Amino acid sequence: HSLFEIGSINKTFTAIALARMAAEGKVRLDQPVAELLPRGAVVPSRAGRLIRLVDLATHTSGLPRLPDNLEPRDLTDPYADYDGARLLVFLAHYALPRDPGAQYEYSNLGVGLLGYALASRTGVPYEQLVREQILRPLLTTPPGGPTGGPDARPEHTFDVVTGGPGPIRLLLDGQQVGAS
Repeated sequence: HSLFEIGSINKTFTAIALARMAAEGKVRLDQPVAELLPRGAVVPSRAGRLIRLVDLATHTSGLPRLPDNLEPRDLTDPYADYDGARLLVFLAHYALPRDPGAQYEYSNLGVGLLGYALASRTGVPYEQLVREQILRPLLTTPPGGPTGGPDARPEHTFDVVTGGPGPIRLLLDGQQVGAS
């Protein structure tokens, strides 16, 4: 099987996970991201304004597009070796150029931080969060159709592959999903 990155669809998956967790009361949109991170994590703030989950989801966190400590071994897969530890090191040393929530700036880093934070809150890796919160519900058909009973079974098989908080790749029924 060949794997292909699905690129920014990851941002949609992360936003869906955020919406589901907020609807279930597991997080709040106005919650500071620092509350979901490991104890001792330092998240930049400015003028007393903390980065909230909604700021990350709407690209208004003040975080840059990419971290300055992204040094990929493989330029064709730049996020494969960027892990949570490197993300937290970046956050601890970054100074926000403006208040969170003040201005839009596209940020792969911000959405990656959101996915990392949501995974931290659930206690499962990001790829498992995507499987459980998004793919399994989408790819499951209850016996007897959409109104079937509690013994729902997968209609399709899927797998999620990731190298860290960056892009994920999907296989659906053993076939690649998306394009490189």
